[in-house]
Amino acid sequence: MYTSIVVGTDGSATATRAVQRAAAIAAGLGAHLHVVTAHRPAGAGVIAGAEGAFAGVHGGEWDAELRTGLVGMLEALVTELAAGGVKATGHVIDGHPVTALLEAASRRTPS
Repeated sequence: MYTSIVVGTDGSATATRAVQRAAAIAAGLGAHLHVVTAHRPAGAGVIAGAEGAFAGVHGGEWDAELRTGLVGMLEALVTELAAGGVKATGHVIDGHPVTALLEAASRRTPS
């Protein structure tokens, strides 16, 4: 049977429903749930040249704040899942969402 389940989230309502469904499946199987979100670092040149909301914010600082927010979102979600009896781990993976999910899934596949 399955021992690991990987699900992605971006914090949206539809992604939250997917996480809830994956959690229900994981709980039923006694599997470990891996909740993944992708972090796509912005190029420093793009941020440095941006105006308005990003003015004065350096690319590295903005990326660090974004990553911190993603980590916080996953920590809260994993805590909520644990309260419901689901074994879960959150993962922030740099890259495109599809690549992040595939990377997380390949790490969880037994050799």
